[in-house]
Amino acid sequence: PDPDVTPEYGRPPVDAPDGVVRTMRGLPVRCVLASSPIEAWGKALIALGLIDEVMYDAALTNLAVAKDERMKEVQTRMDETNRKRKDGYTKSKHHNRRRTERRLARLRSENGEDGVPAAPGQDEAAASEGGPGG
Repeated sequence: PDPDVTPEYGRPPVDAPDGVVRTMRGLPVRCVLASSPIEAWGKALIALGLIDEVMYDAALTNLAVAKDERMKEVQTRMDETNRKRKDGYTKSKHHNRRRTERRLARLRSENGEDGVPAAPGQDEAAASEGGPGG
């Protein structure tokens, strides 16, 4: 931290009605206003003479291109995930239907065709005729 700058919590260190800080503790300061922090840093570096406008414009252009590429990559991943989820749902839906049909078939074979459980010792033919098996 800069020993000349003391943050005053609860209120911004603004000494002008337009919100631009020109001095702090009697020392001149530079203030830049921008729509994003990265643009503010770029403008501050230009004001200090560390970079020029060409470098600043190239950096912002590269940043925008990288952001667009990343958004396309994320969209592609989301589309792929949604497609897999949809395919998985369809497959599981059919799998669940087949599993339910197998369970019903097993219960029908255990209970007999009329849904009444077969008595122990009855075979299927006897169970379907209604007589005792054996």
